[in-house]
Amino acid sequence: MNQFENFFYNEAHNRMHKWVHYFDIYEQHFSKFKNQNIKFLEIGVWKGGSIQMWQNYFGKDSIFIGIDIDNTCKVYETENVNIEIGNQNDVEFLQKIVDKYGPVDIIFDDGSHICKDQI
Repeated sequence: MNQFENFFYNEAHNRMHKWVHYFDIYEQHFSKFKNQNIKFLEIGVWKGGSIQMWQNYFGKDSIFIGIDIDNTCKVYETENVNIEIGNQNDVEFLQKIVDKYGPVDIIFDDGSHICKDQI
């Protein structure tokens, strides 16, 4: 069991929905960023579980930016987690995010699941 699976099954399985076969893929692609104090942008916050999973994996010194259309997601903000409310298919909103936070190391899209929005 890798660190993602351990967190999912023991900490946040009721606060996020993930296909468990993705956890090995996450490990494969993200391990080089571990403990690097990265800037991570996640599109789609839902119940905050995945932001906590990313914090657990990358370390609390990284900066996390979450984007969601649901205002209630603001409750997941912490010292190093910023939640922005807006729609991922709104180009002006996304430009404001870029202007505010600058370049990010990883963008993880788990938002609308509509192809045109992901593009």
